[in-house]
Amino acid sequence: MIANHRIGSDSQEQRIDSLEKEIERSDQRVAALKKLVDDLQRENNDLAKNADRQNKIRKKKNPEVGRIYEYVRVSHDDSVKSGLGIEAYIQSFETWISLAEKEGNLKGRKRGVTGWEGGWKFINPDGTVAKTKEELKNSIRTKAGDVRADGIFLDLSISARNIELHRRPAGSLLLSTVRNGDLIVVPNMERGFRSTRDFLNTQEMLRSMGVTLMLLSPMIDMSTATGQMLSTMLAGSAEYDSSMKSERNRLAYRSKALRGDKNIIGWKDRGKPDWLERLLLNEVIYRHEALGIALNVRLMDDLESMIAAYEDRAPFPRGGSGRKKRRLGSSAEKAIGMYKHAKLHGDNLLKGCPEKIANKFYGSQTNAERRLAHRSKAERRI
Repeated sequence: MIANHRIGSDSQEQRIDSLEKEIERSDQRVAALKKLVDDLQRENNDLAKNADRQNKIRKKKNPEVGRIYEYVRVSHDDSVKSGLGIEAYIQSFETWISLAEKEGNLKGRKRGVTGWEGGWKFINPDGTVAKTKEELKNSIRTKAGDVRADGIFLDLSISARNIELHRRPAGSLLLSTVRNGDLIVVPNMERGFRSTRDFLNTQEMLRSMGVTLMLLSPMIDMSTATGQMLSTMLAGSAEYDSSMKSERNRLAYRSKALRGDKNIIGWKDRGKPDWLERLLLNEVIYRHEALGIALNVRLMDDLESMIAAYEDRAPFPRGGSGRKKRRLGSSAEKAIGMYKHAKLHGDNLLKGCPEKIANKFYGSQTNAERRLAHRSKAERRI
């Protein structure tokens, strides 16, 4: 009996040892499986990172299929009124899209579904449009215009000589709209840029965004080295053309002033300055160069409001006659002429202007100092 009990105890201990070894082997297998899972997860993460890296490289070399937008700018209010130039530019864009689509050159791009058309306006805190001198002092400069649904962005009555693309109403909205793979089409260099620096800065920014810029006339693809060289030369030519026009006009007006022409704005007679008109000329420079307001009839309306406030009367309407005829007129040509006259006078524009007249014109010494400071800064750039 005792021997049989001892034999049964030994076999039980052997089973326990066997089970313990089996458990140990199972733990080892579990640990090996965990290690294998960790290795697989690490390998999977490495593959995902490599795929992302390859995807980024692919996107950089082959941008995503995006949308097509057109940008058009006209400088003068008369062009806006007639609409002929704008229609011609839009028609050339439509023709190009139709031909490119038939020839399969759009590379899968679709036409943009948003756009914008308009300029600037000044809004009072209560939401009404600011018109008088007192209202303009406290107004908020904001974008005014209508949304388009054809991918066309229009800047109306906006100068490109002193206002970069990102500071123009439609231009700034266009730059905030485009994404990687998009295409911006401009009719010609003059419609987009009148400054080589503005063009190069904009081109570099668009390139970093993966956006392509293209001219229709001449047809230049700026994604190539040759296109970049030719487009830079065209931008320099556009700036040169604008500068030469300004220089010729400045010399012509200076010659008239020295001749003693009584029709020169800012002079009552030979050697006798008209300080009110000279303050208005200074205001034209301030609004055009510092605020980006176009030289158009709306600017002339603002100047008439300032004259009316200075003379303590109601503003005269456009096209008035007799005693209610505007002192400086109402046309866009007059606004452009005033800007040229302001450049003509140079540093002597407000030299010797009585402080009493300046303070009465601007309403406060603070406003006068702010505008006069900008005037001296503007003259240093000429």
